[in-house]
Amino acid sequence: MMSTALNYSTQDQPIRPADPSYEVKFETNRLRIRKLDWHDLKDFQKLVGDQEVMEYVTGKAYHSREGEAKLKTVIEAYNKHLNDYWMWAVEDKLSKQFIGVCLIYKNSKEEEELGIRLQKEFWGKGYGFELAKGLMRHAIKTMRFKCVKAYVDTRNTASEMIFLSCGFKPEAEHQNELKGKDRVYVYRRC
Repeated sequence: MMSTALNYSTQDQPIRPADPSYEVKFETNRLRIRKLDWHDLKDFQKLVGDQEVMEYVTGKAYHSREGEAKLKTVIEAYNKHLNDYWMWAVEDKLSKQFIGVCLIYKNSKEEEELGIRLQKEFWGKGYGFELAKGLMRHAIKTMRFKCVKAYVDTRNTASEMIFLSCGFKPEAEHQNELKGKDRVYVYRRC
């Protein structure tokens, strides 16, 4: 476990050193998507520690140590050869405030799957649509995937609307581990 002391300013915001780990992956009108690093620990723990945020992801919130271990795994994956799991921080371009995370990973069916998780205070403000659209564009145009999918619990109507609005099409439905149904949305490159 990483238990290093972070350098905080008077506003209790991490001071991020200028280093290459702050690599920006892509941007949208309001958002910057970049690699996660240890300066994100407090915000990451808040995100994955929120029961409502994690309800349709894992079914339960992570404890702070679980969040720390997850962040460690994500950071270590950046340096793995043939990595097939990419999770990035999402921040507001102007304020640099941590908004959430997005991810592209190869799931157990060998499909490229997209996911987004936002802090609750950013729900209902159009960030989900903007992020999903940017993530899809990055996966198709930059990473050159021919097809990307999103598995959305049918009880999560907000996420369903986001992916439909981004041009994803419903493909299938199946039971998930959370005693609900996942609807599989697909976007194919023309």
